[in-house]
Amino acid sequence: CKALLQSQLYWLQSPARFGRLSDARACTTTFAEDLEMAVSHVKAGFDRRNEHHLRQVFARLTGDSEHLTFEELRDALTEAGVRWHLHEQASDEDLHALDINGDGLIDEPEFLHACARPETLQRWAQALPLSGILADALAGFLALEEGRVDPLAGLGRLEEGKVDAAVEAVARGVKRAVVEAQKSLSAAYAMMARQTEAANGKFTLYSMNGGTIEDFHRGLEHRIGSPNLDFEKTLML
Repeated sequence: CKALLQSQLYWLQSPARFGRLSDARACTTTFAEDLEMAVSHVKAGFDRRNEHHLRQVFARLTGDSEHLTFEELRDALTEAGVRWHLHEQASDEDLHALDINGDGLIDEPEFLHACARPETLQRWAQALPLSGILADALAGFLALEEGRVDPLAGLGRLEEGKVDAAVEAVARGVKRAVVEAQKSLSAAYAMMARQTEAANGKFTLYSMNGGTIEDFHRGLEHRIGSPNLDFEKTLML
């Protein structure tokens, strides 16, 4: 469990910007400007997760060739709103690994696969209970419909005003989750900095409070789902 936490901290350091915002940006921008910037990134995220949009980007950049060279790939990913190759300082080897069929070019399926690769921030955000917060915010309204067995049927008929109220509740819940996670990351990086300064040897061992084994199992279930009861039988096939 400690090794898992250490590995997570390793990739969180690239880039090591969580838990602390740029002092220069905090002093030079207003809330309205920050909000406009954040909204633009959210909009770009919807485009980035839209396969039709990505296909249009690929077609526009490739024209009749229907392929990208590795030199063109970085610009194509940026054009599509993808950021992992920038944040993680992708090497030429990383980009060549995206050439699944080994023909030395990037075709459309390979481009879509590259665009779907999660970046550091997305992997971090996946550990937050965002889906649970949304379900909790909607549950109260759906419970008001007596005799409804299928909550999704009620969700499809939910009034716009109630959806607005649920979204506002989600925003407050997300803020709480992000603030708590930010504090945890800030404390972890502060501890790592202290240990690095105090280290005399070549190697440094980072220790963190990782919770109990039950916490570990709950985390696995949240990320990949409950265990399959036919797991052993499947292995025998």
